[in-house]
Amino acid sequence: MQASEAGRPVNLGVRKQRFVLALLALEVNKQVTIERLVELTWPQDPPVTARGMIHTYISGLRAAMAGFGGKPAGVRVDRGAAGYTLCCDPERVDVHRFRALLAGARNSDDERRVELLSRALALWRGPALAGAASEEVRENVCRGLDEARLTAVEDLVEARLRLGRHESLLEELLALAAEHPRRPRLTGGLMQALHRAGRTAEALEIYEHARQRLGEELGLDPPAELRELHLTIVRNDPLPDRHQAPAGEAPPVPRQLPADLPTFTGRAAELGRLLGMAGDETRSSATVVIGAIDGTAGIGKTALAVHAAHHLADRFPDGQLFVDLHGFTYGMAPTTPTDALNGLLRALGVPGERIPHQLDDRASLLRTTLAGRRMLILLDNAATETQVLPLLPGSPGCLVLITSRRRLIGLDDAHRIRLDVLPSHDAIAMFSRFAGADHPPGRVAEVVELCGRLPLALRIATARLRARPAWTLAHLIDRLRDERRRLAELEVGQRSVTAAVDLSYHQMTSAQQRLFRLLGLRLGAGSAARAATGSTAGPGAGFAAGPEAGLDASAAGSAAGPVADPGAGLGVSAAGSAVDPEVGLDAYAAAALADSTLQHADRLLGDLLEANLLSEPAPGRYRFHDLLRVYAAAKADAEEPAGERQAALVRLLDHYVHTASEATKVLHPLEAPRRPHVRSSPTPAPAFGTQREAARWMGAELANLLAAADHAATHDLPAHALHLSTSLHRHLRAHTRYAGALHGLALRAARQAEDGYGRAEALVSLGHAHLWADRHGQAEICLRQALGIARAIGYSAGELNALTGLGHVHLRTGRREQADDCFRHALAIAEEIGDPDVSP
Repeated sequence: MQASEAGRPVNLGVRKQRFVLALLALEVNKQVTIERLVELTWPQDPPVTARGMIHTYISGLRAAMAGFGGKPAGVRVDRGAAGYTLCCDPERVDVHRFRALLAGARNSDDERRVELLSRALALWRGPALAGAASEEVRENVCRGLDEARLTAVEDLVEARLRLGRHESLLEELLALAAEHPRRPRLTGGLMQALHRAGRTAEALEIYEHARQRLGEELGLDPPAELRELHLTIVRNDPLPDRHQAPAGEAPPVPRQLPADLPTFTGRAAELGRLLGMAGDETRSSATVVIGAIDGTAGIGKTALAVHAAHHLADRFPDGQLFVDLHGFTYGMAPTTPTDALNGLLRALGVPGERIPHQLDDRASLLRTTLAGRRMLILLDNAATETQVLPLLPGSPGCLVLITSRRRLIGLDDAHRIRLDVLPSHDAIAMFSRFAGADHPPGRVAEVVELCGRLPLALRIATARLRARPAWTLAHLIDRLRDERRRLAELEVGQRSVTAAVDLSYHQMTSAQQRLFRLLGLRLGAGSAARAATGSTAGPGAGFAAGPEAGLDASAAGSAAGPVADPGAGLGVSAAGSAVDPEVGLDAYAAAALADSTLQHADRLLGDLLEANLLSEPAPGRYRFHDLLRVYAAAKADAEEPAGERQAALVRLLDHYVHTASEATKVLHPLEAPRRPHVRSSPTPAPAFGTQREAARWMGAELANLLAAADHAATHDLPAHALHLSTSLHRHLRAHTRYAGALHGLALRAARQAEDGYGRAEALVSLGHAHLWADRHGQAEICLRQALGIARAIGYSAGELNALTGLGHVHLRTGRREQADDCFRHALAIAEEIGDPDVSP
């Protein structure tokens, strides 16, 4: 990176300062965001002072460039809303002179083309940005320039060949083809030069080497043009006349890309993948490169594709095409491939009367028209693979970017980029960019999460905030916190999260829609604990239990009367929970909700996943993004009868109760005699062949099982809560903070149902939870109450469990005689009921 004025070099300062100028110069007269400058200047672990250092570098550059030649030279760096712009005549920057010469060469005859391309290539003094950036960063930033340079070399070679200058080209071509063996145009140029020089055998040998190399290294055949050239030489046919048409008849160079977003934020990794994919010499020289970007409504697919396309435009000098396929557009049917081809062909200069009527004929003409041209094609908002496939070029040199809400799995060899919601730091940056940076960070983080980190929702929220000057961020947060109003709040003008998702929902079948709605049902939505924490997540949400989850000892009905709270110290809150609040659910749970076979549920889940209405955080686990869950819940409330909603949740509870019981039988088979009977699930359930499988299922479903118990205890389903408490008793030994909450819920449910057996079991479980947490006094209180209830109602298994637990309390507190007494009584009961296990 160098600068000079009147032939004198200008000191541009340290290396990173020179690199910042280079980035601005590459985008002359366009704003480069500070985030982009930081991201490229420090590609790994930028310092916390990075933004301040960028400002310092800009100040240094302004000082260095001030008054070139003793007067303002029309070169300055301006500050914009989001970054900096280098303002000057593009002709003052060699890279832009290079591009201008290339553009002139494209519309010239071969004599003039040779002159202009030679001048363009003479501007190169070495690798772009040499000395200003590391090789890794230089490769990332300058890959398009390097590709443009090589393309110019190829264009120059072919023009000189057409002018009959093959003799003077031979030595140069031999070196170029050896340096770039995977560039078929250079290989073809060398073959032509050798053949025209009478060295046909060598030309055929060059082809054979290229064919073998492509097959061995890439598993590919040579491109069609190289194969045709080979046949021409073998047959000794005249080489094709490829003189370019006069300038006035040159094909148009379409520039159809929509405007880039100057405020584009985030997606650095995805953008890097797109830029790297397009610059992959191996693939781009041998095949058409396809980038398929998919994601749910409002996730920012088009913004990313357009932003990437603008970065890549210079690599495709023959033009950029854009087609909105209207796959998901309100009030419009998807564009047919036939109509899309008509628009593409007209943009490429094909007269209307030459465009055939049949789809296959139009697709063939498009491939013919694009052959040998380097073009970027952006196919936005695709509905299906069928809509896209006829629009693809057939020869190398082109890049196709496709966006769709669906996962276009039928596109072979496409680079797939699936967009998720923004990471928190990018979402905060986007919100702050639009809403201003003078808001409390904690409030910004909260509103970003309420918007689900969805770009569309963030833009709507900031638009509403700007449109209502009287609103504070706290006011906006209060409006968004109410989940029943949240989607209604995320609407401004013609933009709406609900309307965006509606387009996907209404394209589903009735069976898909029904499962989508049922997946939005909430477990535990009515509990006091959940309300206290503000958690409203659906199946798979984290279990929330506040102080009410503790046990009031007076409710136990002990003959000894009320004592201190046996559940004290074990109640927990969802805040800081170790249980993942977004574990999702599996196909068995979906089958329970839908009352369907496992295969049918699995197929429907796959459909929703393909439509990006669900995500799959782990194999076989499915969950919603936050706002999609809110949308699904609203659809369930509006379209699913109340009786069916209740029945679906009961089926889900039945599934969890049955499967947890089966897993416990496998994990602790000796305890089976003292566990209550659980009826079989009416819907499919997994079978556990090993303890490892059972433990894995328990671990994966823990949050769902806790939420199910919460729901059962607060929705008049005490038996479900009690069964889950009993089944999870052992498993929660490693999760004592949740044990108190779960068993406290079970105790309340048993009290409300006047179930003495259940009260005894819940108290035993609470006692053991305290014992595992070394709260021996509380453990003894719970177990003594359980023992009294069990004896009063003649519940031998409950008496056995309570005595076993009391024995271990006495043993741990040094009361060996009392422990021995409890164990003797427990063994007697165990022999009586046939229970071989007396461990807590």
